[in-house]
Amino acid sequence: MQTTFNRRHLLGIRELQPGEINHLLDTAETFREVSKRQIKKVPALRGRTVINLFFEPSTRTRTSFEIAAKRLSADAVNVSVSTSSVTKGETLLDTARNLEAMAPDCIVIRHSMAGAPFHLARSFRQQTGLSLHQYRQHLRLAAAMERLADGDRDLAGIAHDLGCCSQSHLGAVFRRDVGVTMGEARRMLASARI
Repeated sequence: MQTTFNRRHLLGIRELQPGEINHLLDTAETFREVSKRQIKKVPALRGRTVINLFFEPSTRTRTSFEIAAKRLSADAVNVSVSTSSVTKGETLLDTARNLEAMAPDCIVIRHSMAGAPFHLARSFRQQTGLSLHQYRQHLRLAAAMERLADGDRDLAGIAHDLGCCSQSHLGAVFRRDVGVTMGEARRMLASARI
């Protein structure tokens, strides 16, 4: 039975295995203690941005997601559809594209159509050929390469600024996708400038 959760998207619970559900519930249980502290914050999502996009009225659910993001130290942004461009005819897909252009780390969607998140994930893959995670990773690698080309030597700072969990995580992804380490890329780019 699976005891971890490695999915990139949580679009519903039907596709989850019992072990994944148990893992999520066990993880949630650990945060019960955080909610009882005087200072109710942990740095798990520090430097990350979470957008809550609700297409229907919801005070308790939206507030729950906002509080959860803030207690994990994320920057939470709530988008009210009643004051957005949706009132002028913008589609769900248009709204999602505009928000994705802002490079958030997570978008929480509540929509009256149960299939809305599936539709967005599928539409994005059809247009770009990439999953949302792959696209975000591509943007991070391009930004890292640009910083290295500009002579930035602070690899940990680059990783932090790009919202990576650690320098080693960004370094591993960089090596896997680019074929060299960040240090090697920095040296190659420096020698190309001479």
